[in-house]
Amino acid sequence: MRFLRLSGKKHFRATLSARVCRGGVWRDLGIVAHPEEPNPILRFLKRHILGYHFATVLTQVGEEWIVDKLDEAVQTKPDWLHWGTGSGTASKSATGLFTPGSEARVQGTVSQPVADKLRVVGTLTADAAKTITNAGTFTASTGGTLVIFGDHAGQALGSGDKIEYTGDLEAT
Repeated sequence: MRFLRLSGKKHFRATLSARVCRGGVWRDLGIVAHPEEPNPILRFLKRHILGYHFATVLTQVGEEWIVDKLDEAVQTKPDWLHWGTGSGTASKSATGLFTPGSEARVQGTVSQPVADKLRVVGTLTADAAKTITNAGTFTASTGGTLVIFGDHAGQALGSGDKIEYTGDLEAT
């Protein structure tokens, strides 16, 4: 799926995919939060006709981080993953998760599977029974900048269950 290009400008597209491990058995969830469509008409169609109810966004502070990275003003990577249990819809103005989980953030593995895509993959393990509804990538183990943020259908986990998230940031 490609974004509508206006004036030949490039856009960044963020996606969040996952797989869950319950009782030692992994199940692929695929893309759990589709990229937010910048065009309001297409966004309406995708949400109300195609049923894409969950969104992944590149946050405003994430865009600012990209510009700082290009200017070499920062040396960080968005390689820390965390999840949350609260409800809401991921938005560009977000700076944190909905009710962050009690677990510590995990440092993901960063790769560049193609020239225009940055990928972060990491696995979080539940320290108690909970339902996970959102996740994101950060530039630090605490604090830092929320770069990719996605909300998704609740995943009920027991203690020791895991979710492996893959966050992709692509220039389209």
